[in-house]
Amino acid sequence: GGPGKGMHTKLFREAIMQQGWLHGVECISAWYENAGLIGLYGQAEHQYAKPLLNLMMYQAATIPARVTEKDVEMAKNQLMSQLVLLAEARDIALDECSKLLLQHDSVVLPEDLLRGAEKITLADIQRVSKDLIATPPTLVVYGNTEGTPTAEQVSSTVQGLHKRYC
Repeated sequence: GGPGKGMHTKLFREAIMQQGWLHGVECISAWYENAGLIGLYGQAEHQYAKPLLNLMMYQAATIPARVTEKDVEMAKNQLMSQLVLLAEARDIALDECSKLLLQHDSVVLPEDLLRGAEKITLADIQRVSKDLIATPPTLVVYGNTEGTPTAEQVSSTVQGLHKRYC
């Protein structure tokens, strides 16, 4: 955490820096023993709800076409730096180990994660992105939901954008 966290991510550069009305947008993820969750979380004033949703659908649908080898290497370097820092801070490492034991009944060491991160390729990112696009989304809206499309409409739009740009 801390100030500036995520300021150099592709999402930040392509969304927040370009849209003055956007309060924030971030990619969230969680992993479990046999499944995972990935999503986009955005915030804007009500009058910008539709442009926010359009921006998020575009970001999700076109990532396989917009990610480059340079982006993958930058993300891998950032991840590996965080893993090295995690390994150096004993209290944080112990906290992560306890979470892993409670959630997964096993521990993955930072060294193992480093080896795995080194193996990630652009083709891996594109394959996983396409799989995500093919999976029906869950849509959660907080606040005034007037005019909000259904999850089925969002899924159809994302798949259409993917076909158009990828």
